[in-house]
Amino acid sequence: MSATQIRLDVPSLPIAVIPPNEFIPEKDKTPDWFAQYARWIVGTFYNQQRQPYFTGDLVDKGLAQEAIENWSYVNAEQPNSKFRYLTEDFNNNQVNAKWIPGGKIGTLIDHMRGVLLGSLDSIEVRAENLSANIVSEKADLYEKLKVRYELRDVLKQFPPDVQFDPLNDPEAELDSMDEIDEYMESWQDEYAIMAERIGESQVWSDDLKEKFLQSGTTQYVGGISAILTEVLNGHVMNEAIMDYESIWDNRNNDPWNGKGMVCGYVKHTVPYLEVINRFKDHLTDNQIQEIRGIAANNVSNLDQFLSFYNTNFGVGNRFYWWNNVGTNQMTVAYATVYFIAPRDYRYTKGNNRFGVERNFKINENGNYTNDNGDTIKGSDLNGDYSGWDLYTATLIGNKYVCAYGLANNVIRDWRTKKPLLPMRFFCNNMALNHGKSVVRKLIPHQDILDAYAFKIQEKVARDWGKSYIFNGSKMDEVPSTEIANDLKTIGVTVQKGVSGESDDPTNLQRMVEQVDMTLDQNIMAYISLRNEQNLEMEQITSVSRIALGQQQSTVGKGVQQNTINQNSFGTASLQWGLMKFFKNVLQYNVNVKQMLYQFKDSVEEALTIGDSASYLLRILSPKEFGTQQFNVFIDFNSPIDEQMRNELRTIALSEAQNGNLDTVDFIEHILSSKTLNQAVSGLKRSKNKMLKKQRAAQREQSQAAMQHEADVAHQLAVNQASQAQLIEDNKNWREELNIVQKNTELVLELLQNP
Repeated sequence: MSATQIRLDVPSLPIAVIPPNEFIPEKDKTPDWFAQYARWIVGTFYNQQRQPYFTGDLVDKGLAQEAIENWSYVNAEQPNSKFRYLTEDFNNNQVNAKWIPGGKIGTLIDHMRGVLLGSLDSIEVRAENLSANIVSEKADLYEKLKVRYELRDVLKQFPPDVQFDPLNDPEAELDSMDEIDEYMESWQDEYAIMAERIGESQVWSDDLKEKFLQSGTTQYVGGISAILTEVLNGHVMNEAIMDYESIWDNRNNDPWNGKGMVCGYVKHTVPYLEVINRFKDHLTDNQIQEIRGIAANNVSNLDQFLSFYNTNFGVGNRFYWWNNVGTNQMTVAYATVYFIAPRDYRYTKGNNRFGVERNFKINENGNYTNDNGDTIKGSDLNGDYSGWDLYTATLIGNKYVCAYGLANNVIRDWRTKKPLLPMRFFCNNMALNHGKSVVRKLIPHQDILDAYAFKIQEKVARDWGKSYIFNGSKMDEVPSTEIANDLKTIGVTVQKGVSGESDDPTNLQRMVEQVDMTLDQNIMAYISLRNEQNLEMEQITSVSRIALGQQQSTVGKGVQQNTINQNSFGTASLQWGLMKFFKNVLQYNVNVKQMLYQFKDSVEEALTIGDSASYLLRILSPKEFGTQQFNVFIDFNSPIDEQMRNELRTIALSEAQNGNLDTVDFIEHILSSKTLNQAVSGLKRSKNKMLKKQRAAQREQSQAAMQHEADVAHQLAVNQASQAQLIEDNKNWREELNIVQKNTELVLELLQNP
């Protein structure tokens, strides 16, 4: 043994895959306790076997191994395990034809991904505040708006400076109960608006659409979707966990694992240097040196080490914790697990110095007196309060446990107060504690499809055409080439080639025999069988040939669209389950951010809405915001198809001709909208805008008419006053004229002596 070699401590007893005792004092939850818990979770819930009531090859595989096999079919790299006998003769020699794995499953999954992508591209986030005070405030506002509407005629008689406006929103024109009901349906308090902006921010900043698409694909392939949500550097981040990496608790037939008590994931074949860098803050120096020593083959009992620790990976132990040991390419697997377990909250009841009963936090190093009067150390004292809490641990190479203890940023169910696991799950068609993926349903058909394709190749390989065999006894020593030349030039040849005896049996033999080795006509039967398998696979995935553009005859456009729509019903429940799963993920994201904001004095975060607008949200009351109960929704709006867009265009053109829709709104809400909801919302806004313009024009016309009437009345009064003044002036002039006529001499005297 080299002086530089080390010897690792390998226990003599095998690893026990049993759950540890959960009801122990907190001080006894040692690294060995966490390691045992992690090994039990990995050995029991990872790569787990289906229950015995399932028959066939699925019993022999674990679920993770099954998912890996499913991916080989998606990538058209599946092995020929069921029909290998077709590719060999009785002497185990390979026949002429070659087995080529088919890729029909991959094509169908790509189509389903495209359908899912169309839904993800049009998601809209909504939030509703379920807090009792907000619900009461909303109900109170609704009643006040109803009162204002019912007493609208009475309120018009009030002086201008006396108003009853419970809404205080000058933009809202609620002139009917329908408008009031519609407004209240979309009404939100300020905290619900904040939660909605947070959800929209997560969709954009964390690329949730891409992660939703990846997780939806694992649902199609492996039958399980899993997304881990954690806080990294103060940011809420999500990671889509692959189907062959997921650890999930299937003890309850809940497709979304709402009652699960354990979860986690396994990372396979991770370069050992990457493992060291990732967990260097949690591993000791000796542990790091041991991992480096295993990679450098500096361990004297390496075989004993590997045989002991390369176990405990679920059914069949098909995976290994350590690979390429003794090389610089060594890889290590590690598992991160989360589990809900009982916890002593370390509080006890006691009397303060005034004799009043209070709750006190237990001092681990303090001394306490029990009921018997004995002194007991705080670390040995059980608290008076306990409950469920969330723990975590990471097991590296089935040997090193690190990053263990109580989990951070724990979210609790607001109804039961039970801690929630940080991973959201979905398993479609879950029954008898298991589900079945779309790809698993397609695999038997793909195998048969490949077998038929092989038989077609085999028959094509045997196609030698028509051949001819010349009977030498008929040629009488004449070369066959001369006979062939005669047939080609003059078309006739004469040969004796017989004994001449009447009873010679060779007289009945032909000089030339034909051998027909052209393509077997039974190949058409295989082609027909392949078409049947293709059709059945398309029906399983709800993909019509019209949708794939493979129809054999021309049909009307409306018939095509109806066929596609009806064909999608087959996977409607699967798609609905995925939408609820995505909603659960976003709900958890909002709740985690809500909790983070609760413990900060002020929070500023730039939330990007859409592609152009950015808002800076300042939460004024973080503690109050943290106490709100939100329900987050995701609306998945179907994209507008061409037929629907044409119908909308026809209606919009009619509205535009009647002056109810302008050109800009037509382009924005009809030609540019991606979803029907966007188009309807845009048209509603446009209609309200036109109604406001019409009401403003009516008010202007009314004011102009009133002004005209006032002007006419004023002009009439002026004319009447002018006429009265004129009459008075005429009267005065006539009186002065009479005076002058009667006193002419007096007027002349006045003119001469001014």
